[in-house]
Amino acid sequence: MNGIAIRYRRAVKPGNVNDIFINDTDKQLIADNMHTCSKYMHDPADETGGTETPKPDNMKDDLQIIKDWVTDIKQRVKAAKTAKS
Repeated sequence: MNGIAIRYRRAVKPGNVNDIFINDTDKQLIADNMHTCSKYMHDPADETGGTETPKPDNMKDDLQIIKDWVTDIKQRVKAAKTAKS
């Protein structure tokens, strides 16, 4: 979160919010992947109803989605900083 809120730090730095480059598509990607990951965060005997853990190829695909997303955000940040100059 660009240093806005950091665990164990008492101060919140709302001024850093201007440098966050998250849009509605990003929010949906985060929500979708959190939902996917949360299925596997519990013992299968619990509330998940016996959900099998993902296969390595599925995990690899999910990780690639996140890597691509991070790359996209970094490019947006770089473009925004270049535009400010």
